[in-house]
Amino acid sequence: MYYDGEGVTKDYAEAEKWFHKAAEQGHPKAQYNLGYMYSNGNGVSKDYGEAAKWYRKAAEQGDPSAQNSLGLMYYDGEGVTKDYAEAEKWFHKAAEQGHPSAQYNLGISYIENGSGIPEKQKRGFQWIQKAADLGSEGAKKFIEKYGYLVEICVFADNEPVIGASVFLVDSDGKSIRQYEFQSAISNMDGKCSLVLKKGDRIAVAYVGYKTLYMTIGDDAKNSPINCYLQ
Repeated sequence: MYYDGEGVTKDYAEAEKWFHKAAEQGHPKAQYNLGYMYSNGNGVSKDYGEAAKWYRKAAEQGDPSAQNSLGLMYYDGEGVTKDYAEAEKWFHKAAEQGHPSAQYNLGISYIENGSGIPEKQKRGFQWIQKAADLGSEGAKKFIEKYGYLVEICVFADNEPVIGASVFLVDSDGKSIRQYEFQSAISNMDGKCSLVLKKGDRIAVAYVGYKTLYMTIGDDAKNSPINCYLQ
């Protein structure tokens, strides 16, 4: 109440005093709130090390907001040594509890720090889609810009095709926007993944079959999309 000024005059110093009393008794929400105050310098001198200490105490008790905040501190190297693996560990703990910001942060970390590992980048897009479904504005903007992860199943003669190539193409059939995760070759079960938006056009090709072109419609979010070569 002192922090928000509800029923009393807003007073960060008084809020910090009561949060501290509860935090010392192991109350996770109080520990998180205290960490937040130190992280932002509200009522106390900004101290990332102290913020990390209290976030950790709450995170270790399972508080998802604290886990996400601690993950961010490891991601940015504030109050702790920068460590992407440790950041992802804490993001994941919170993400598994349905924390949309943690899901988004985990997804971004997987995509940006996946060291070119397609499977990890794929999981990154999946987490961002989960965050968007839970209302994360950052995740929604990311998907609006980059698209959805779409699983494509390629068939020829009604059998899954191994080794079919799938590319994002322009209206003339020329490959565009090709970075590592934007083009794919079907794996052992005839499936591959692309990041696509409504209106994107793809080409599916396999030796001995006619190249198939198709435009992604409103169902871009839904997986899989089946492509039948002739």
